[in-house]
Amino acid sequence: MSYNPDRINIHELTVEEPEKKEALDISFDPNNIFTDEDWDVLQNMVRFRHDSIQYSSLAIIDTNKLPELSEVSIERIKGSLIKSTNSGNLHAVAWANYVKPTPKFVNIPDDILQTGIKGAHKDMAQCKKSGNWRHFVELAAWLTIMGHRPSLSQEDFEHIEAELESQKAKGYGGYMIEIGAAIAIIYPDYPLSFTLEQSKIIADYIKKGTQEKSWSVEWYQFSAMAKIVADKCREVAARKNLKSETPPIPEAKQF
Repeated sequence: MSYNPDRINIHELTVEEPEKKEALDISFDPNNIFTDEDWDVLQNMVRFRHDSIQYSSLAIIDTNKLPELSEVSIERIKGSLIKSTNSGNLHAVAWANYVKPTPKFVNIPDDILQTGIKGAHKDMAQCKKSGNWRHFVELAAWLTIMGHRPSLSQEDFEHIEAELESQKAKGYGGYMIEIGAAIAIIYPDYPLSFTLEQSKIIADYIKKGTQEKSWSVEWYQFSAMAKIVADKCREVAARKNLKSETPPIPEAKQF
């Protein structure tokens, strides 16, 4: 039989085996942890304490659970937001800017906003000098949320990634959440993921916070960051699974 180059022997083709789907554990998503009491406590904080971070945290976790605010409440929140921004602290206004649609009270006068941005850049420089990458990445995330993403080098990224891996190795749930959320904001394409063991550590941290409700850095804020991390992990897993479900075109061997 003569050789026909148009006929391909399928046994001579090589096909790469699709990647196996990785198990995804995002049990630290506060929507899987919060009890009715937790929701009630946070909703009442938003109604009566006039704190933008409490409002923003609830909005990030589940915007559908936001209570209606009176105009008086909105003005009080705006006043506290302006005060903290003018003191050089961008935290609260950045957190509120993360909420979409942006709430009324984040309309900060430009001169005050620029003071906060300048203060954040100054603090970033100090953190970089001292090697405090955990706070460095947090400041960078706040600026990024507000549309003022700082210029970060490859070396900066490597330090930030190393800090995340360091906290994973130490097994401290709070810092894993904090740095993971910041990376998710600054580097949207970063393949953020946690092992089952690390996910359990984070979930336990959130559960403890909801039970105690007395952290010096509040439980609802860490819960909101955990939601950001959970959403990013879902997105990363979806990208991986889409890739694994699209097998490559078989490659014919050369004769």
